[in-house]
Amino acid sequence: MWKEGESKPFTYKVWDTSVTERLATITIQRIDFSYQGTPHCLEVYWTAADRTGRKTYDRHTYIYCPGKSMVSQIQH
Repeated sequence: MWKEGESKPFTYKVWDTSVTERLATITIQRIDFSYQGTPHCLEVYWTAADRTGRKTYDRHTYIYCPGKSMVSQIQH
């Protein structure tokens, strides 16, 4: 079970000219809130960086709502 404010890191592989690993972190911003009239939505913050965490490749905030999937994406 996740809690608001909780972050969890994980690594994944990226194939380009060679195989590299990236470190992603998911942070739960808000759980069970209404977004544009839809109840029970979830807001998460996602970052992806190199294995050391020094170079950031991706930072987004996503909002998911039941029955609608992803309803908002903000690139930072």
